[in-house]
Amino acid sequence: MDGSCCAQQSSPQNALATLEALSWSTRQFASAALGDKRLSRRLVQIAAAMVENPGMSLPHQMTDWAALAGAYRFLSHERIDSAWLLAPHVQRTRKELAAQPVVLCVHDDTQLDFTLRTGIAGLGMTGDGQGRGLHLHAVLAVLPERSLMGLLSFAFQTIEKNPQGETRRQRQNRQTFLDAWPAAVRSIGTVDAATRLIHVGDCASDSFLFMHAAVACGQGFLVRSSQDRWIDGATTHLAEKIAGLPVAARMTIQVPVRRNKGNKIMSAAREALLEVRYTPVLVPPSRNDPRTEGLVALTAWAIELKEIDPPEGIKEPIYWRLLTSEPVADLTAALTIVRYYTYRWIIEEFFRTYKEGCRIEASQLDDAEDLKRLGAILAVVAVRLLQLRDLGDAHEPRTRVIEIAAPDGRQVLTEPALTDLHAARRDDPAALRKLVPPLYIKIAAKLAKVREEMLTPRQFLLTVAKRGGYLNRKCDPRPGWRAIWHGWYSLSQMVRGAELVLEKSEDV
Repeated sequence: MDGSCCAQQSSPQNALATLEALSWSTRQFASAALGDKRLSRRLVQIAAAMVENPGMSLPHQMTDWAALAGAYRFLSHERIDSAWLLAPHVQRTRKELAAQPVVLCVHDDTQLDFTLRTGIAGLGMTGDGQGRGLHLHAVLAVLPERSLMGLLSFAFQTIEKNPQGETRRQRQNRQTFLDAWPAAVRSIGTVDAATRLIHVGDCASDSFLFMHAAVACGQGFLVRSSQDRWIDGATTHLAEKIAGLPVAARMTIQVPVRRNKGNKIMSAAREALLEVRYTPVLVPPSRNDPRTEGLVALTAWAIELKEIDPPEGIKEPIYWRLLTSEPVADLTAALTIVRYYTYRWIIEEFFRTYKEGCRIEASQLDDAEDLKRLGAILAVVAVRLLQLRDLGDAHEPRTRVIEIAAPDGRQVLTEPALTDLHAARRDDPAALRKLVPPLYIKIAAKLAKVREEMLTPRQFLLTVAKRGGYLNRKCDPRPGWRAIWHGWYSLSQMVRGAELVLEKSEDV
């Protein structure tokens, strides 16, 4: 295909997307190297329609048949690699990070499940091998004050079933989804000589190869340990060494209510008392992994947070054992590392946004490569939605520090960031203007019945959610993605109507 579907610059889709959406899409996608300017224009138009109506199907997003047909042809274009579509956004994110002294690279993976869609070609296995879909590894750039900057890596994998009769050594030498973790570290490399990248991961990242990849790139790591590994020259185990340490501090935190996907309360909000311990350790290469042969041990620090005297009925008391390359010389440094790890939940929210807000798994495309192209565009849309929701989210953080005391009862002063600096921006009108276009703010302020210059991120998000059916009762949880994207669609339609009125008045 030669890209002729994008030949007319004034596509009907231009009339369906607001100028604000087209402006955002141009910044994020226009510089994609697709080999044809017409394809680049089509990409901008598709992304603008998607960010206007996130969560809706392509026919709902492209209400003009010519635009819809062009979108289908673009997404099935065999010579377009999904990574090319993301490249402008990744480069934009890297430039914005160059002036930052510390950046957290938050890793995680997920699976896109298309098991019930038997007609899709090119899928791999998911779960225990019974499902079909795509494996996805993403890395988000997050600043120490919890600001989400964008994507640094986003890679799809197709996982095949294990060959019958495979030996352990053959399995270790074969590429699996676990290899995506160190591969992502190497693909990111360095951003700037003055910028320290700290790669953050959950238990799945507890691999010597992941930690070594970060150090080899001159960067740092922070992982949640899942293995009671040998340490310090194989003289002791990690759990044994930590258990013998004195308590450095006790911290009381507020743990919010936990709900399942059906919004049923699994555990009530409570206060939890944690003991904090930390110590330097020497992490040796894995003994039975041929890929670590010849590698040297890594200098690291271990931090343990363990809940004591949990309430009756709590099945999973809080217990974290973290490994980091960053020096932990005192309690303040240890608590800073703990705070950094709590930002890992941002990527869980990103995947929820991607699946529930953008509804990638509801796509009716019939080829895995087409899904990857669609998924690459929606990943950037999901970042925008999450930045907006993060800015206005009035919910409590996953854990909130109440007080920290030394073992002798002496109060320990902690840095202000531990009280969630991000919350301060929720009521800052200036913060909203950095992310939301002026016309959206103007109309939302009218709906909220406040002065335009006084509209806060919290009020904006609540106004959007109410347009989507959110009731905002005292007992209601945070707005769900269905309410948010219905409300965003309603607001976008009003913005488009206002633009048409403005255009008509200018013509007169």
